[in-house]
Amino acid sequence: MTTAPKQKWREVAISLIDVPKEYVRKQPNEDADKSLSASVKLSGIIQPLAVVPNGKGGFDLVDGTRRMVAAEENGLGTVPIIVNHPPKGTTGKALKAYRDRLRQFLNTKRQDLTPSQWVEVVAEAQRMFKLNNKEMAALLQVDPATITNRNRIKNYAAPIVAAIDRGDITLHHAQALDGLKPGAQVKVFEKMRNDFVRVSGRVLKGLVREQFNPKYYPRMWADPEKSTKRIRGSKAKRERLIEARAPSLKTRAELDRLLNDVEMWQTEFEENRKEIERANLLIRLVGPIHRAVSNDETLLDYVAKKWPMHLPALERFSELV
Repeated sequence: MTTAPKQKWREVAISLIDVPKEYVRKQPNEDADKSLSASVKLSGIIQPLAVVPNGKGGFDLVDGTRRMVAAEENGLGTVPIIVNHPPKGTTGKALKAYRDRLRQFLNTKRQDLTPSQWVEVVAEAQRMFKLNNKEMAALLQVDPATITNRNRIKNYAAPIVAAIDRGDITLHHAQALDGLKPGAQVKVFEKMRNDFVRVSGRVLKGLVREQFNPKYYPRMWADPEKSTKRIRGSKAKRERLIEARAPSLKTRAELDRLLNDVEMWQTEFEENRKEIERANLLIRLVGPIHRAVSNDETLLDYVAKKWPMHLPALERFSELV
C-alpha cells in the first residue's frame, strides 16, 4: 500500500539527492541543455523532480536528470521534488526495481502517445504502483479531473476511439456520445460526422441530445427546474449507494474504485448542472430574438437562407418563453 504523493512539492537540498549511475546520460544534447540551463537561470526549476526515499535519509532520483544538472550549473542549493513512496518494506533490489519501473513509466508517458495509448499506459501504471486517480494526478502533475475525463475513452466504440486517436475529433466532442451503446455511438457519429468537426463540443452535445434523445431533452428545455430536481435526486441516490458500499470495503483497491466512481459522478453532476444553466439562459434569450426576427421580413429571409437548420429550434424555444 502506498502513501499518496503530495499535490504540492517541497524543496530539498541537492546534496540529499543521489543520481543512480545508470541514469546519467551518456550522450547529452548540448543545445537543449544550454536552453534548459538558461531557463533555469531565469525562472528556476518549474517542474519538480520525481524521487523515491533511499532509506538513508535521502532520495534516489527517478526523473529530472537534466533539470538537476541545470540547477547545479546555476548554483542552486535546493530543488523542488515530489516524493513517491514505494510499498512498506521495499528495500534493496525490490526498491531498485520499483524505481526503475517508475522511471520507465514517466519516460513512456513523454512519448508521442495517442489518447487511447496514454490511457492504457496510465492505467497500467496505476495497477503497478497501486495509485488511485488523485495519487496518479499528483505524480503526473495534472488535475485529477484530467485523468477522469481521459478515462472516458474506454466507454467509446472502436471507430470512435480510432477517430480520436487520428485527431479527426477531440475527446471533448466524443463526450456528446456519452450514455449511448457502442452501436448507437457509431450510427450517430456517421450521421453527424460533419457536425463533429463544424461545431463546438458544447453545441454538439445539444444537437445529439435533441435529435437522439427526444423523450428526455424536450422536457429539460420545457421544465428546467424539474430536470434539475431529477439530477439532484440522482446525486442523492448515488450518495446513499456510497454509504451502503463503504462499510463493506475490505481492500485498498475497492476503496480506490469507489473514490474513482465518486469523482466521475461529481464530474457528471457538475456538467449536467452547467447544461441546465445554459438551457435557462437560452430560453430567456431566444424567445425575444425569434420574435424580433419574425417581425422583420428582410431579417427573416436572411436567417432562412443563412441558417435554415436553426429556424425550427428558434420557433420551439420561443414557445417556451
